[in-house]
Amino acid sequence: MRCFSNSQLKEYRHNKDLAKSSLKESGLSRSAYEAALKDVKAKLTRQRTAAEAAFEAKLRAELETELAKYRRSQLLMMHSIERRLDEEVSC
Repeated sequence: MRCFSNSQLKEYRHNKDLAKSSLKESGLSRSAYEAALKDVKAKLTRQRTAAEAAFEAKLRAELETELAKYRRSQLLMMHSIERRLDEEVSC
């Protein structure tokens, strides 16, 4: 998760720098430039947060699936052991 978060941060910084240079070239007044940059930063932050949340949800779903498989296999193993013990006792 940390690696993904770092890559998202790098992407955010890169996109922010691109937006800054694009806005500087457009020749806006200082206040308009700052307002536009603030909007771009907010948009990029929302995108980054959404991507991290989606990635975390995906990881949680995969973890829950793996945990369910593990519990199922442990339960089957326990039933198998109980069955063998019952067979040994009944003989």
